[in-house]
Order: sequence, then structure tokens, then C-alpha cells
Amino acid sequence: ILLTKISKKKKKNEYGKFVEVETTSVTDIKPYIYKLEAIENGVFMHLSQGSTNNIKPAFVMDFLAEEGLEGAKRNEYYLYRLDMYTDEGKALDEYGCEII
Repeated sequence: ILLTKISKKKKKNEYGKFVEVETTSVTDIKPYIYKLEAIENGVFMHLSQGSTNNIKPAFVMDFLAEEGLEGAKRNEYYLYRLDMYTDEGKALDEYGCEII
């Protein structure tokens, strides 16, 4: 699953003036999707989140919409975060952190 990210950055041109430059990067996000399964009335996702590999559920839903999944188009679904985990797989509520 390839994700194309378009970023805009300011860089100096040959005259020393800052101009906006568009850059494109392509990332394979499949290794960061730990679980993806159809459930009653929806999709369950266990994704990598955080500072290193932050995979947004909306990115996955965009991909599913491109693949033809009914209801995966923008504004046709709701996202609910059920829990967050550490790198070791422990839920944050095991540490006393409440997920709101």
C-alpha cells in the first residue's frame, strides 16, 4: 500500500528569496498496518501511531475507497480510537493513562 505525500516547503532561490517548493515522497504503509479486518458495520484497524511512523486511519480509508470499498469515501464514516499501545504492545490504560 503506497502512500504519496505532497509537502510544501520554503527554500531560498538563487537570488536569496524564499519561494515555496513542492516535494513528493512515496511510502509503503503496509508494514505499519498491524491489523485490518472487516467487522459488523465497519473496519477494525491496528495502526502504527506516533513520532516515527504515524499512519492516519483516514489514509487507510482513502486507500480502501480507491479499492472500491463502499462507505470508505470521505465524510461517509466515523473514526473511533479504542486504545493506544506502547512499542511493547502494552495498552496505555495498563499504565494508568486514560484515553479520551
